[in-house]
Amino acid sequence: MLFRDWEFISDIPENVKPCFYDKTYNYSNEWFVTLKRRYKGEKGEKGVVYINKLIDDTMDYYKDSIDVNSLRKIKETLQKSITGLNNIIETYKKDDQEGVSKDYMTCLEKINKMIIIFDKKINNKKSFFSHTPIIFVENKYLITN
Repeated sequence: MLFRDWEFISDIPENVKPCFYDKTYNYSNEWFVTLKRRYKGEKGEKGVVYINKLIDDTMDYYKDSIDVNSLRKIKETLQKSITGLNNIIETYKKDDQEGVSKDYMTCLEKINKMIIIFDKKINNKKSFFSHTPIIFVENKYLITN
């Protein structure tokens, strides 16, 4: 579920206000976009709360994860989500909702910090047993003869 939520964010196109409740998109130039979103109980501030909770859940996942491959996967997923989050930020800026846009920007900063943390953790976990060493043999024919 955690990965699906980040993938939903990754896929958010430009000029869209997402509904996190039902994972749908509402283009900001549609008629009654605000009414449609309010009917679903959605508004920009709720999206910020949703993403902050997702960030917290991801950090909990990170604390429990000891597997380098899992850390790589979540790091890659977070990196992909940056595009969708930037699209949300720009959409709210265009709609003169600077406060919501700034709140999403704060979420983006947290995500960038998480990526750095995960990257450091991945690099620290690299050891002899997490990769295959390369062995060079000189004078190959001398050894086989």
